[in-house]
Amino acid sequence: MRKKAPHLSYENNIMKYLILLPISLVSSIAFSADNHQHDEHSQHQMAEISQPETHQHNSQEANPSTSKHNHSSMNHDNMNHDMSSMQGGNAPADARHPDYSQGRVSSHTGSTHNHAAWSVRINQLEQLNDDENTTVSEGVAWYGSDSQRLRLTWDIEHNQQDSHQDVSLGWQKPLDSFWNYEIGVAYQAEQTWLKLNVNGLMPYRFELDGSLLIDEQGHSMLMLESDYDLRLTQRWVLQPSIQATAYGQEDINTQQGSGFAALKTGLRLHYEVTRRFAPYVGVQQQRFLAKTADLRTQQGQTNHETTWLAGVRWWF
Repeated sequence: MRKKAPHLSYENNIMKYLILLPISLVSSIAFSADNHQHDEHSQHQMAEISQPETHQHNSQEANPSTSKHNHSSMNHDNMNHDMSSMQGGNAPADARHPDYSQGRVSSHTGSTHNHAAWSVRINQLEQLNDDENTTVSEGVAWYGSDSQRLRLTWDIEHNQQDSHQDVSLGWQKPLDSFWNYEIGVAYQAEQTWLKLNVNGLMPYRFELDGSLLIDEQGHSMLMLESDYDLRLTQRWVLQPSIQATAYGQEDINTQQGSGFAALKTGLRLHYEVTRRFAPYVGVQQQRFLAKTADLRTQQGQTNHETTWLAGVRWWF
């Protein structure tokens, strides 16, 4: 006779597992939900506990006398608070000025200086390699401050045949940080003129100088001049320049026609021995235009001339 006990035991185990599996799933879900609520409750309690501590700390900072870390009774006399070493110490004596002025007082640095100062700048002192052995001196000297100054300018050419002087004296005031205007008198072409001048620094550091001259008879003259310092190295500087002259009326005696009369261009290569002193060599070209050229042709004079030159520039 066969025994059926093992078969019954196997069926009982399956029934037991089928009954325990739903119970285990329900228990796991309930346990997970309970843990989640417990974590939220713990975080809420931690936030409530930390908030009073933060408030208490702020109140202690607001009232140092009640703080446990009150340092009012400590002696700070022997403590060294010198932090200059963290900034690199004192600058060397020959350090460059932050505004690149090298100690010069100028209205182009963006700041205003009301104390009085003076300066003399020789822009050109040169000898031309022409048939007339011409010597040229051109410069500017001023005294005053950035808000107002007395300004003297000159442009003198001297050769074996004659001499040509352009001298002016005016009162200059700034229009803004980079532009100035000037009102004064000028002596040119053996007569006196009322001079109105605007000079300054254009974008990309092009220097521009424009002057309008009017005499007592109503004759007028306009002069525009611009130059640019192209720094090749720390000492070599290439300077192109251009100057244009125009007249309002025709004057046969002085061979001056109305309109644009002359155009002068130059190219000078400077070597800066110091920032104040720079010898140079260069080339200059002068061309007479329009009616002025016609008047010169009638007198048998040339309207185009190119000359080599050598000179020096310095200021003090």
